[in-house]
Amino acid sequence: MALEANEKEKKEDVKKTKTSGDVVKDIWDAFINTISGMYRRPITTIKSEVNNLNTRNNIIMLFLIALSFGLSMMTGFKSISSSIFYYGVSIDNFVDIPYLKILFYATFIYVLISFIPILVSFVIARVMKDEKFDFKKAICLYSSSMSILIPVNLLMAVLYGLNFLVWVGAIILSIVSVMSFFNYIMGYINLINVKEDKQVGTLTAFIVSWVVVAFIVFCLIVGATVSDLADGGLDKEPTKYTDIFDW
Repeated sequence: MALEANEKEKKEDVKKTKTSGDVVKDIWDAFINTISGMYRRPITTIKSEVNNLNTRNNIIMLFLIALSFGLSMMTGFKSISSSIFYYGVSIDNFVDIPYLKILFYATFIYVLISFIPILVSFVIARVMKDEKFDFKKAICLYSSSMSILIPVNLLMAVLYGLNFLVWVGAIILSIVSVMSFFNYIMGYINLINVKEDKQVGTLTAFIVSWVVVAFIVFCLIVGATVSDLADGGLDKEPTKYTDIFDW
């Protein structure tokens, strides 16, 4: 008994001596395995992620997806603004564009909207009387399914920044977005307890609810964002504009 107690204490000491660097490495390895797995074995990877239920990693993954989206929007905005000319002068030369706030808004909007399908999937599972599919599993399902967007969003950010082959990146992004959507749908069907005859109706209700609610929330957010940006106002001088975000 004393020997077993000593071994238990040793194991606990090992856990306590685990450095923050080890924790970060573990999270990084888990992310790489998830993203690569979603390309090679999507449904198997989704089931593994949901069953393991590492909520911390999946929430971090969700924010990384949102951040990568924000980066692509920020560099995309810069690419577009530098391509717009007014009397032969790029708009960047006389408009002070606050790219950090664009990054913040895009990231925040993505996080907010991502909880719509998470909530809808949870509610439908409850309506179908599936008690095993809880809110944590809904988060894990979404973040693992959409994780393949991270490298593509970063690729788009680089292409926007270089203003090089953006159309190629857009094609890749479109293909991977469709892939992630179907991974999410197929993963959902494989995880919840729904009879085969009710799967079509469940998917229809899920997608319609997702689209309708997302559209309403998106309109509200964009309206509020545009209003906030406009409130910063323009300088009275017609050829010089202040930072309309003014952080």
